[in-house]
Amino acid sequence: AIDPQWIVKVTRGGTVHEVVRQPDGKLLIAGEFRYVNGVEFHSLARLNSDGSLDSSFVPYFHAQTPLPIIYALALQADGKIVVGSWHGFALTRLNPDGSQDTSFGTPFPSSSQVYDLAVQADGKILVGGNGMPTLAFYQRLNTDGTRDPGYNPPQPNWDVRRVLQQP
Repeated sequence: AIDPQWIVKVTRGGTVHEVVRQPDGKLLIAGEFRYVNGVEFHSLARLNSDGSLDSSFVPYFHAQTPLPIIYALALQADGKIVVGSWHGFALTRLNPDGSQDTSFGTPFPSSSQVYDLAVQADGKILVGGNGMPTLAFYQRLNTDGTRDPGYNPPQPNWDVRRVLQQP
């Protein structure tokens, strides 16, 4: 059933591309927006279980221009958040408080677009998108963000919009 008291408003187009529930019941919402419930919060926010904004979570790119358009989120077992985007960065990893995890590298230039992510049980990260060094890509990264040299699947002819793991 829908809870009529639980309403979250986002603006600047108000597009939410991804919603991820954290183990503590809080929700991460990501997309292309400037405000959440009337508070300026760009592209990524965390909501408490009652739908209110969790102001303790401030992504390091909060004031970046142009605003990133976030298409993908993935939680890692240690609570870190992998973020796939377009505009400003393609792939980054956040600490649980939203600060940048500077130990995480990325093989993708900022002109790339990461549309989807999946974290495997071993912590490796599956990434699908579009951009450089090839027009479309499907890659697997090590836990530190470097390419996994042992994983060389055929590359797609067009954008990879969805990455799913089989059980």
